[in-house]
Amino acid sequence: MKIAIISDIHGHLVSLRKCLNAIRNLNIKYIICLGDILNGRQDTNDQIMRLFEKYKIYSVLGNHDAAHFDDADMIPWRDMLITKQAFRFFNRFPARLRYKRIVFTHICPSFDKYKIFYEDAPKVLGII
Repeated sequence: MKIAIISDIHGHLVSLRKCLNAIRNLNIKYIICLGDILNGRQDTNDQIMRLFEKYKIYSVLGNHDAAHFDDADMIPWRDMLITKQAFRFFNRFPARLRYKRIVFTHICPSFDKYKIFYEDAPKVLGII
């Protein structure tokens, strides 16, 4: 089984599309993103959300993404930066995914700010 790992998109839509096109040609079964997906533009965040849905990309939150949801300084600006639909979509990502003995994360695995921890990643990834 082949897994592609991507990370640190930071809203670079052109680069993400090029990367996904390359992955599509490699017979990859799963794509996992290690976070830092978003930037400060609603239209770009919405397009990235649609690509994540189309390619069934599994992801964890990065610290940059988490700032869109948790940072008190960002809250007054949130509606200008991310649509409600994109907010719900990206905010459901956990801080960590675990598959067998592999932990996928953007942050230190012992970082406890996010209590969500997928012990059953095979179900999440649709492997079992």
